[in-house]
Formats: sequence, structure tokens, C-alpha cells
Amino acid sequence: MPQQTQLAPLLTIQQAGQIAESYVSRNVFQSAMAGLSENTIKSLKTGADIWCRFLAVIGVDVGGYDCTSDPAAWANVNYALIDTFVQWMLNQGYAINTINRRLSSVRWFCTLATKAGFIPADEMVKIGGLKMIRYGQGLEIDKKRQASRVGKKKSTSTKLSAYHVAKLKAMPGNDQRSIRDRLLMCLCLDHAMRASELVCLEVEDFDIVKGTVHFWRPKIKKFHTHKLTKSTLAAVGDYLALDGSPQSGRLFREIHRGGSFVGDGMTTAAIDGIIRAHGRSLGVDGLSAHDLRHNAASRAASGGTNLRSLMGLGGWNSAGTAERYLDELTIHNDGVVGID
Repeated sequence: MPQQTQLAPLLTIQQAGQIAESYVSRNVFQSAMAGLSENTIKSLKTGADIWCRFLAVIGVDVGGYDCTSDPAAWANVNYALIDTFVQWMLNQGYAINTINRRLSSVRWFCTLATKAGFIPADEMVKIGGLKMIRYGQGLEIDKKRQASRVGKKKSTSTKLSAYHVAKLKAMPGNDQRSIRDRLLMCLCLDHAMRASELVCLEVEDFDIVKGTVHFWRPKIKKFHTHKLTKSTLAAVGDYLALDGSPQSGRLFREIHRGGSFVGDGMTTAAIDGIIRAHGRSLGVDGLSAHDLRHNAASRAASGGTNLRSLMGLGGWNSAGTAERYLDELTIHNDGVVGID
């Protein structure tokens, strides 16, 4: 019987572990991003781009600096540098919400760079201590700083009167576009849906018998179920009863001048374009899906909706966002007696 030759191991367990550790460290960003949505990744990369812009402004050579895939690019980053980054954004006129998002992005990269061994753990503790700018703080900061707002987003939402809301929800016309747009308005104004949620809606999400819609909210990565308001239930019934209207798949479709439904969905830009056009017809410039969401939340808060239900309406994970709408209506001396 031939004698078997035992081969010497190429690597020790220790060496294999070191190689694996090196691989995991180098690819820590890619691994973490694999489980994120496209919008989240886009936001993180935008934050990294602004971070690089800041570094270039203060004299750092960012040529070949790849901070979105190479964790070593974050070596030597510390609390003081990130705090200076925040102050720079304030001076440049970035909106408070934008500053908070960019700070969150930088902390995300730093957390993983720490895991990969490029930032000391004690320094990461300090970095983690950098707080987001609270809503009230942001208002005071905006009063004092001179720099104009950076970006396309409006600093305040466009206000709508009860007249505007009624007109948008009951717009005249029985043609395909009017009926489609009426449903779109009801979903925004009664269910506070984002444009990103509207484009994801499918016919199968609606249960007409139960009067509900079960839909995906990409921003918070959750399914929510809403009971349809009377206006929305009537609007979705009218829409699905149209000749040629979608009976499965994406709910909202483009409509040709001849009235035929085309394509397999709509973009968020198309949704905002429709809303903007209807706003102009009522004398309201720059109307957006976000403005309609804001109006829905404000109306719900003024009607006495509790905090938990308000969060469910708007699809907010943070109670702080919903609380703003309640705080706008608060009579802060309600219950005080013995003064008048």
C-alpha cells in the first residue's frame, strides 16, 4: 500500500486569522453598505464628499483620498477636526438638518474605521459625544448667522389654507389625469405620504373591502398600514375603475394625452411636478410633496392626535420630529389658574 505524504500546512491558524482580519478591516465599509438602501448609501457618500471639500478648504491634500472605501483614510481624524467641520458648515450656510445628516455620515465612517483599527477607541468616544443640533438650537443659530442657506430645499414649508386643501382633494374633472391626481393629493394630504412612498405603491397594497393600504416606507425601511380616509377610499375606487387603469403592479403611471396609461411607474420628480403644477393653478408657488406632508401632520396635530399616532401618520422613527407639530399648537400656560 503506497505511503501517503502529509503536506506541511501553508499557514498557521494565527497567520490565517491575521490575513482574515486584514481583509475584514480593508473591506469594512463595503460590507456595512451591503445592507443599506441606495438612498442611505447616497446620503453617506454625499456627506463624505462635503467632508473632503472641507478638508481641501483647510489645506489638506485630498488627491487620491478615498474616504468612502478605504478606512485608512480616516486615520488621525479626531474630535476637534470633526467639530471644526460642523462649524465650517454653519459658516457656509448649510441648513441645520443637512448639518446633522452630514455629521451623522462622518460618525458612521469613523465608527467603522475604529472597528478596523484606524481610530483609537478613546478618540471615538469623544467623536460619539458630538451632539446633533437640536431644533430649538437650530432656530437660534439661524437667527444669528449671516450666511445664506446652501442647497435646493426650502427652509420652511409652503403653507396651505383649508381652502387650498379642499380644492386639491376635490379637484374638478373626470378625465384620467384628474382622477389620478386627485388620488395622489388625498394620499399626501390625508396620509402624509412621501414622494418616495407614492412611487412604490402598488395596486395590491390596497384592500378596498377593509378600507386599508399596506405600504412600504423606504426612508424608515418599514411597512405601515393606514386606514383610508373617506376621500382617499373614494379616490382610489374611482381611479381603479378607469378604463385601462393598472390592475396590478405600480399604482401610479404616466398618462398620454389620449388618456392611455403608459410605462411601469412614475418617478419622484414626476410626482413633484404634478403637485407643483396644481399648486400654481391655485396661486401657490413651489408646492411639493413635503409641503403636503407638513400640512397633513399639522392638521392631525391640531385635531388632537396623540404623539404615537402622529408618528405613524408621518412615518417617523423619531418622536422629536412629530413633537414639533404638537409643540406648534401648545398653549404653554394651559391649566394655570388664579391669575386672571
